Amino acid sequence: MDEVASAPPLQAGAYEPFDYKGPPQPACMDAWVIACKPLVRGQLTLEQASRVVAAVRMLRNRPSEPPAVVCFCGSEFVEAAGPQVERPPNLGPSVGIDERCAAFASYSFFMSVVEAQGLSLQHTSVVVEQQGQCLADGLLLATVELRACTRARSEAMPPGGGGAGGEVVRLFSTEHHLERVHDIDVFLPSQSLLAPLREMRAQVLYESVSNPYAYSTDRDVSRHSRHAILAAQLEVVRVNLRGIMQRTERLQPPIWQRLREVRRALADEQFAIHPTHGYRRPLPKRQHTAAAGGPHGYGAAADDGGDGDCELQLVEEAVSKLGKVIAIIEPLAEDPIYGVVGGAELHEAKQLLMGAVACLRLADPDRPMSPTEWQQFVLYLEAGTVEGTQQ
Repeated sequence: MDEVASAPPLQAGAYEPFDYKGPPQPACMDAWVIACKPLVRGQLTLEQASRVVAAVRMLRNRPSEPPAVVCFCGSEFVEAAGPQVERPPNLGPSVGIDERCAAFASYSFFMSVVEAQGLSLQHTSVVVEQQGQCLADGLLLATVELRACTRARSEAMPPGGGGAGGEVVRLFSTEHHLERVHDIDVFLPSQSLLAPLREMRAQVLYESVSNPYAYSTDRDVSRHSRHAILAAQLEVVRVNLRGIMQRTERLQPPIWQRLREVRRALADEQFAIHPTHGYRRPLPKRQHTAAAGGPHGYGAAADDGGDGDCELQLVEEAVSKLGKVIAIIEPLAEDPIYGVVGGAELHEAKQLLMGAVACLRLADPDRPMSPTEWQQFVLYLEAGTVEGTQQ
């Protein structure tokens, strides 16, 4: 299905990486960017906790090489308003940070795990993006902060002691999310999230984290995970549409092909989930007790989702919306040079595409961590037998 996007490379640098095993060189300074998935019912999810713990695990394995900067930011590909940043003084509680945002929740969990593991962040600057949801904002903020740390270290060196090393930005996220970052960078260079970092000559390294639901033995959970991955693929189409509306991009053939493949895959899924006993199954709520309530999935649509939402209904709606998107932008695919689609039609296609993504996100199996998983992560950096992947 996902033929266009292979696994992302280990690095996406603008130039040759530093040779860590070669002759002695000034040490590189790292900035770690942890992409934060939206909260579910105001709580940190299992998938997001896996991203945070991956960073802590690297910190534990490299105690002598702590990062200069750790940044918590949103994971969306769309542009956001100018981010507001708070730097927690002395890594303590930061006044003014919205405690409802995923970045703050991830920061709080990160500090809990770091302290439980007895690790030190004495020389690390922590940046929490308070309101912005765009990954590009976090990458740029981390690079700017890293540049300031590099400059400060250079000024502190004695004359003739050599300059500071290069700047490396490590992006921690789930596999399919990093693949989408790589797709945008390759197929839509004018919309690339990594372009500002290349202009600053910063090297980017991908730190991939496994999706805890991708290999579930439960067919429903595995299928819902695929729906979430398909939603991420559609985000690349959405970025391409934005470039078309801005007159900076044409409709890219691989992305057009992906749009058609996603719709075809969802149409085939309808047969797997079609009710066979005369009723329509509601989407299961990702919860730990029968008394726990709240919507399922995440995103703007999740706040409006009720008990009546069922998987078949959402998939059918997504297939319908994607069919309309294909019909609207097909002239651009048939004739990339002279094909014309009006601005109003492009805006309609964008809204339809956003609606399809919202439908698929409602089926995302990700849910808040259980108390047992929280404890396992904090104490052992492992979730143990994760019940959510076997339900």
